[in-house]
Amino acid sequence: MTVLYHVALALAAAALGGAGLRLAAACGARGLELVLAASPLVAVFAVAWALGLGLADLGGSGVALGLGAALTWAAVRALVAAPEPPPRVQLAAWWSGTPLAQRAAVAAACAGGLGLVAWQLRHPYVSLDGLTYHLALPASWIHEGSPGAIVELLGGVPVANYPVTHEVLIGWAMALSHSWVVASVITPAMLALLAVAVWTGLRSLDVPRLVTALAAAALIALPVNGYQYGGPLTDLPAMTWLAVTAALVALSLRGPRPLLLAPALVAAGLAFGTKTTPGLMLALVLGFGFWQHRRALAAVKGALGGALALALVAGAVWPVRNAIQHGSPFWPFAPGPFGDPVPPQFAPFRDSFLSRPRVMLSDGRLSAYVTRLAGALVIYPAALALPLVTRSKPALAAAGAALVAAFAWMAAPYTAILTSTELAVGATRYLLPGILAATVAVALCARNAGPAMRGAVSLVLGLAVIVSLVPTLRLRFPFVPSPATLVAAGGLGAALALLAGRRRLPASAWLAPAVALACGLALAAAAPGYVSRHASTFGVLVKGYPELLRGLQAQPGYKDNERPVAIGVGVFALLGGDRLRHPVVLVPATEACPDIRARTRRGWVVVGRAPIPESRRLQRCMAPITPTAKYGPFDLYGPA
Repeated sequence: MTVLYHVALALAAAALGGAGLRLAAACGARGLELVLAASPLVAVFAVAWALGLGLADLGGSGVALGLGAALTWAAVRALVAAPEPPPRVQLAAWWSGTPLAQRAAVAAACAGGLGLVAWQLRHPYVSLDGLTYHLALPASWIHEGSPGAIVELLGGVPVANYPVTHEVLIGWAMALSHSWVVASVITPAMLALLAVAVWTGLRSLDVPRLVTALAAAALIALPVNGYQYGGPLTDLPAMTWLAVTAALVALSLRGPRPLLLAPALVAAGLAFGTKTTPGLMLALVLGFGFWQHRRALAAVKGALGGALALALVAGAVWPVRNAIQHGSPFWPFAPGPFGDPVPPQFAPFRDSFLSRPRVMLSDGRLSAYVTRLAGALVIYPAALALPLVTRSKPALAAAGAALVAAFAWMAAPYTAILTSTELAVGATRYLLPGILAATVAVALCARNAGPAMRGAVSLVLGLAVIVSLVPTLRLRFPFVPSPATLVAAGGLGAALALLAGRRRLPASAWLAPAVALACGLALAAAAPGYVSRHASTFGVLVKGYPELLRGLQAQPGYKDNERPVAIGVGVFALLGGDRLRHPVVLVPATEACPDIRARTRRGWVVVGRAPIPESRRLQRCMAPITPTAKYGPFDLYGPA
């Protein structure tokens, strides 16, 4: 069944991929542009099916989601004319027309990315945010069949009211695969898509190849991204969808091809639905694109209308629901004039960096900021200086956007957390859209420039890569693999590309299903034992938690039934087991003690011995019962 589930996931993804590629070709994308234009369509189809089926409580059914993918593929094939040549032929031709040195570089990057995926599947690290809501939300939706539903997972923190498009996308994959492997795959996939977006977008603006490659590397190498590799977190995906939006707008100007605004709209919906931080940039980029194509919009209004509907599904559901239920589209982060106040748990963290700059840069925090931002501190000053020298209007516009983004970040709440240096410095991830704009501004200075300026831009971006790589690679286990692992994987990829020489890629119609089948089998091989491997990986950071995971799996009957696991204060998603068979639920803070003890007749109850009121109350409630086992600060109560 494990093999069947993962093959079903791979084939469903291939079906949506085929539909997305055909639609991308119909929008005018060619060569590598097809991948860029198809990616937001594939993602939004998955999100739309999950949300739509969730209305009938079928959003957690792998069968229903798989049928939805097949129906999407069949409908697109029936309604959209087949492009000539087919996308697979165009992609093969793009590869054949790529210089050999560039092929080797692309192959090295792809192999390095696959090495990262393999390492993460071998050592799956899931962050605390990932455990408590990025994975816990989709896991709970799968059991309820209702993706996007409001679920309480973290006491007093309404995480289900956050923008959760990324979690719905993850849930789509989890429902099909019945495993956690997507947690280790999706962030490297987003890194790859970010590289494609930067490459195609900047190359469409005639930025030199070397500068474009360095710009992509500078973004990928940032330490603030390195902390997210094993998340799965939402900041990097939000920046990636912003980059896809901007690249598609840039591509639409070549030709011109106004139809490419359709997938750009969808990508913008995905970005905003993933996290609100790119909102300002999305408005600027889309506003520019629509203004440039204003005379051609009437001719493509049908396609843009359909794209707008999909973008609203991906990006507008959450703010609209929050506005209706709580009086503010940005609740729980910001209150409305007549709505609910911000939850009490958020109140101590609402200061902005701009209101406390001296405090935030004192007590050792300055060095922490430098380490986390690294190459961004090289790029930002250059983005504000070099465009003034070149007087390039596109570079000046990107620099202005980067400057606005920096001030918006400094003035935003939750960027001056005084109680924790780690949380305060971690808030730099909200600046990623601004760093993207600054990187683009620097790269655009090399467009149509002389050798001196091209050299200066390459020097800035190359220095940014080096400055970022050092602290990123120092993160080591469990965040990133050793440099030797990445170099070995990249070297193998480059060697294979050089050995292949000028050989053409096969363009058979059976290639995509064959690749999907191979991917499904590889993921199926990594699924068993994922939770145990995660316990070993996470154990270097939190004591007691790995013992709890292993101890729960060893409980009599755990592997043979689907009894729920109840836990106080906050949910740990992976307590649900390798195949997600056990619902993991939060014990409500208001639940009566007899009802809490009664949960042991239906499943397991986990109580953490923490010095907080909620935990102490649970300990008092469970005092009449002897724990089945103790694991560090956790008490486990088994079925009576």
